[in-house]
Amino acid sequence: MHEVRPEQAKQNLGSALMVLGTLVFAALAPFSFAQSTVGSMSPGVLSASHPNIVPAIPELSPSSTEAEAIFKLASRLEAGDATVARDDVLARRLYRIAADAGHAGAQCNLGAMLMDGTGGPTDLAGGAALFRKAALRGHGLAQYNLGVMHALGDGVIKDSGE
Repeated sequence: MHEVRPEQAKQNLGSALMVLGTLVFAALAPFSFAQSTVGSMSPGVLSASHPNIVPAIPELSPSSTEAEAIFKLASRLEAGDATVARDDVLARRLYRIAADAGHAGAQCNLGAMLMDGTGGPTDLAGGAALFRKAALRGHGLAQYNLGVMHALGDGVIKDSGE
């Protein structure tokens, strides 16, 4: 195994996201080449053990467009399907990148993962903080989740008015 420089790893991750995103969107349309390419990808292609992807993750500082692509990839990894093996640890790391870039959906999804400990340790306060960020951006599910947390006093001070 060879050593991967961080700048090369970041470039590899960007290329992988672009190719995967293009193929996934194309596979949703009636385009047989893209459908067969996505269908032939082996599960685990983007697993947490992939040497060219994982080292780059902490160094990413995505634009809003890239954050959306990272969010979509994280969603696929969290759900898992025939073309992408489920990987909650990598999904959580990718959601963090998109959430830090201000993506409300990633903030909400990462908040949920923190609340129930999916892909890492449970962090109720961290989940609540992310729900609050997403709620302030107008994300409806985050607003609901934050309201439920306040109603129950789950990770936050119980407050029926919040």
